[in-house]
Amino acid sequence: GSASEPSLRFQGDLDTGLFSQGTNTLNLVTGGSSKVVLGADAHTIYAGTNASVRALDIDSSGHVGIGTASPSSYDSNANNLVVANTSGNAGISLISSTTGGSSLYFGDGTGNDTFRGYIDYLHSTDVLRFGTGASTRAVIDSSGNVGIGTSNPANNLDLAIDSNNEGIRLSSSTNVFGKIDFHANRSGADAALGILDFNWNG
Repeated sequence: GSASEPSLRFQGDLDTGLFSQGTNTLNLVTGGSSKVVLGADAHTIYAGTNASVRALDIDSSGHVGIGTASPSSYDSNANNLVVANTSGNAGISLISSTTGGSSLYFGDGTGNDTFRGYIDYLHSTDVLRFGTGASTRAVIDSSGNVGIGTSNPANNLDLAIDSNNEGIRLSSSTNVFGKIDFHANRSGADAALGILDFNWNG
């Protein structure tokens, strides 16, 4: 058989059916084009006119590639699903309702362990949340305010302190100095309103 004349086809639809293009291979054909190729180890799904687009590959390790036929060739820490476009942009969109949420969860078990870490976008309030240890640790609200330890930041950066010795730490492991600058919307020397700095060697 062939894609144009599959070995197993439907009466009245002679270019749709099944055939084998080689040993241990099964082709699913529609409209005279192979749309799904099932191999002994790896499988491929095609899309587009005349199956001109290689849409999805599942390799022999079970790794899934969209836009790539060899997802296992990428970093082993993150190649279960690889979305690729080597000639342009590549991306994944999470679309929900205006009152829903879009989420990416990181888990290592069941129950609460299904979301030990997460990134959530709440569309009803336009808030982006970052979680670790199954709890929200930081948020960015609809005004761009960042909250650490609080879900309702009242300023550009709102750091909530609940215990002694919590706060912000600036550190250096070499003989350099660090600083915090306070600037105004001015030019030259008038821009610097004040500086807090520290020196490693005093």
